[in-house]
Amino acid sequence: MNIYDKINAVINCDDLLTWGELLIDFAESALKEKNRAKIVKFFYQQLQYFGLLDYVFDSIINKNDSQYLIYEGIDAVRKYVALTIPKQDTPVKTLKSIKTYGNQILSDFKKPVGKRITKEKIEEIMHYLDEKFSFSKKVFADRKPMFILLNYSHRKYNSECLVMPYGKEIIQHFFLYNMKSNLEDTPAPEAVFFHELGHALHARYTENVKVVPEEIILFLKELCMPKIDLLEPEQQREVFADILSIGMMYDSPFSEYDPFVKIREDDKKVFRMLVEKILDSI
Repeated sequence: MNIYDKINAVINCDDLLTWGELLIDFAESALKEKNRAKIVKFFYQQLQYFGLLDYVFDSIINKNDSQYLIYEGIDAVRKYVALTIPKQDTPVKTLKSIKTYGNQILSDFKKPVGKRITKEKIEEIMHYLDEKFSFSKKVFADRKPMFILLNYSHRKYNSECLVMPYGKEIIQHFFLYNMKSNLEDTPAPEAVFFHELGHALHARYTENVKVVPEEIILFLKELCMPKIDLLEPEQQREVFADILSIGMMYDSPFSEYDPFVKIREDDKKVFRMLVEKILDSI
């Protein structure tokens, strides 16, 4: 199989774990070729074309259609790789990075263990949030988000929110995996989805998802979390996403998915008011 056949085999593969193996094989083979620059350029062109062209066309041209896009199967796999693969550098550095990336896929992912949110449930949740808060129009004002459903469990995360500042725009995409465990205390995938929407709301509100505003930290400290100011910024960010998710789920058709049963009802009401206040300010 020549190097271009190997590129074709990667691009047309519908299994993420096999992608990891094929990327390693492609990188090792390409490193032995003399025209590495041409090969690397062609690979990235193919990945962008097959992975993202339909999204770019739909999100920019068809502005009046759905305010978000959901992908499954081979489309989801291609988009995940296109968004997370290392950027191009010199040919040798790029191919070595691709090999490392292939190994990272094999290290991070495994066959599905727990449940995963469905396309239908995403549509149901987003319909509610859009009717209630105009959520998509406000939070995803710059560009449609992609909800990328991957039928694998990640060894560390149940899901991830990718925030991509692009000039003055904030573009956000979501990687939604099967739950990494199937234990009794594993959250429902719907709760995990609300958590990621909490990150998205945070990013839109502050334009900096890495830091929770000091005034919100002080507010939560006085309300019900006396030690929140002692947490590391990353921990504060996760707590804030949880708080926003609780607020969005509270008094909604999805309150059954709220895993925070020990938090007082009165506090959840305040979290709901916080969500409303933030969305009103956007």
